[in-house]
Amino acid sequence: MDKGGEAPGAPAPATGTVAAQLSSVATALAELTSRLSTIGESLARTANDELANGLFEVERSLTTAGRRLDKVVDELGAIEGPGPQRRRS
Repeated sequence: MDKGGEAPGAPAPATGTVAAQLSSVATALAELTSRLSTIGESLARTANDELANGLFEVERSLTTAGRRLDKVVDELGAIEGPGPQRRRS
């Protein structure tokens, strides 16, 4: 068995399943990005500007990754048809 828990040569999961999993990951990523922003904003109001700037840089990277992940989920949805919907942030 591989690290994914499936036997070698096992069929790939249905696209709809992958889209649902990725949609869930995208939602979690959006929540983490929001939490980082909140922490960064609280640090920016203190003497920890350097730390805040670092967190804002991470936030920007995660926002970019989230947008790309949203596009992948949308592309899978177009292939598979209507599927799970997630709130856009």
